[in-house]
Amino acid sequence: MPKGRKVPPKPQPKIERRLPIIPIRLSYGGEEGIKIVEDQVYRVHNPQDNTITEITISKEIISGISAAHALQLFGFGIDRSSERIASTWPSNWQYIDESTRIEVESIGLQVKNPQTFLVIGIHAHEFGRYVYPETDVQGFFDSWIDLLVFEYIVQTELAKFYQLQKEGLFSSVDQLPGSINLQITDAWVALENCAIRIDAMWERLVRYILLLYFTGQFRKNMDKSDWIQFDKEIRAKANNLQLRLYEMLYQANKDYPQQMNHPMKRLRNRMIHEVAQRPQDSVSVGKIEGDLPRTIEEMLSLISEEHSRIRECMVIMAAIIRAKEPENGIVNLIPHQGLRLATKSNTETIRDC
Repeated sequence: MPKGRKVPPKPQPKIERRLPIIPIRLSYGGEEGIKIVEDQVYRVHNPQDNTITEITISKEIISGISAAHALQLFGFGIDRSSERIASTWPSNWQYIDESTRIEVESIGLQVKNPQTFLVIGIHAHEFGRYVYPETDVQGFFDSWIDLLVFEYIVQTELAKFYQLQKEGLFSSVDQLPGSINLQITDAWVALENCAIRIDAMWERLVRYILLLYFTGQFRKNMDKSDWIQFDKEIRAKANNLQLRLYEMLYQANKDYPQQMNHPMKRLRNRMIHEVAQRPQDSVSVGKIEGDLPRTIEEMLSLISEEHSRIRECMVIMAAIIRAKEPENGIVNLIPHQGLRLATKSNTETIRDC
């Protein structure tokens, strides 16, 4: 290089900053649009002893739900067209019939022609209006936040898969015997990640959300007698609509999570506890046995079916919550200060109110 000639600067990568990083907790999911998050305080009536309990849904909880909403609204790689919005809802309703869908819509869940993403449309940020005195508020909402984030992760993995499919990267090609198609591996791994997350979503929904909502209890290791006891408690507390919806959730739970021989369950267990088995043209180990998926098409069919099932059950659980009567009364807040006109304690029981 000639003396005195300046070296051109190295090109710097362009970073697209799409997600807001700000110190103020915001809510994205309400009809009022974006707003600053405050604590939500509700008075919950207990008919058994005629007491009223004040329960606080902290701004940390609400902002956690809003963060899950923000992932759906602003996250990377997600199409936000009206077609895409509709596709985030169940593709095949197996449990909720038409008459029940109409009844569910009457309590505030628009499920027939949804206008927003499922993650936002179930209105988890409003669930404080429907909790019971026994509800483990922190665990209940933490589990919902986990469930919403897992749903977003499944969407991103499927978006990756469909992009590979669109580009034809894992279509059949002539290759030498024993060679590996890394594109097939890439696509298969995306679907494997979906399988793991969908199974985890079931655990959050049934073992955590359902039990923490109705009973406030959770046991890591539960036997049949535990489930029988919880089932009795739930049925004794549920009203008619809740009971009908619970029966649907109960059936769905029997159709997948309790079926240890279900292909999805065995596929997940092999990946977590044993050795993952993949198609011959991918980075495979061993031989695929039994009725486990052997091709990309079979794997996608299994994931699509179970993804639709867990989405429908998210809607069912949200409807069970919104069907609770009576709706909890909100304690007024002092405008702009986030202070409530009541005791400062997190939970207080008030008699003879």
